[in-house]
Amino acid sequence: MKVIVNQLHSAGGPLTRALRRRLTAAARLLPDEHRFAGGELAVILADDHYLQKLNRSYRGLDAPTDVLSFSMLEEGDFPGSAAAEDRPVLIGDIYISLDRAHEQAAAAGRSLEQEVLALSIHGLLHLYGFDHSCAATAERMEQKEADLLNRVQRISPEEKVMERLIGSFQDAFNGLHYTLTTQRNMAIHFAAASLVIIFSFLLRLEPWEFFLILTVIFAVLIAEMINTAIEKTVDLVTQEQRKLARIAKDVAAGAVLLTAFYAVLAGGYIFGPRLWKVILKLIHF
Repeated sequence: MKVIVNQLHSAGGPLTRALRRRLTAAARLLPDEHRFAGGELAVILADDHYLQKLNRSYRGLDAPTDVLSFSMLEEGDFPGSAAAEDRPVLIGDIYISLDRAHEQAAAAGRSLEQEVLALSIHGLLHLYGFDHSCAATAERMEQKEADLLNRVQRISPEEKVMERLIGSFQDAFNGLHYTLTTQRNMAIHFAAASLVIIFSFLLRLEPWEFFLILTVIFAVLIAEMINTAIEKTVDLVTQEQRKLARIAKDVAAGAVLLTAFYAVLAGGYIFGPRLWKVILKLIHF
């Protein structure tokens, strides 16, 4: 199951990576009838004001709350039904107030991360049809919530290390995918790099020459990704037209330009003599 975490409220620092890993683990511990291998779930971390607006709009209650769940599941979505085969399932959205989570974590004597995870599991169970409308269903839901929370927190240190490692690789690939799909210059660099690699094989470069070409290719791509990261960081800090922000972006872009210029020089050194021989053969053909 794919878990997307979007933190709209800055309170508590970045919680997205750890929460995504833990909530994914909790979903995998659910019984088969609630296990969506290809499902997608979104968790939105907001504040009291945001949750109050949702509570007023969808429940008619003009007051903040700690967690709200909006299920997108239909009868044919559950595992085992014919309609659920071979297609992704949108499970729903869970909205959590970090303001409420802070207060409840302090009252319960546990960390903010533990409280947000507990609220997320509570919201997840609501998405799957659990409720606390009466004493019997409330007890059943509380037992399941406590069971999932305890089992997730008992994950061994080795599994935690592996989870962090896998999460780091996923974040890295997400960054690469974002840069390739949203940055025009990155797409141009990638296309040019692909052509250069093809020509390297056609012209039968020596191993050291091919290694040099790969080095400059990766240098250009890495410089472009660093440039993108700097641009987004500057945009996050300020949307105003400030001189220092402009300088930071220009310097980052200048670094990409210098790296690309070096790549052209290296390419000319490697490919130049070979291409000249090919041109001479075509002229005298």
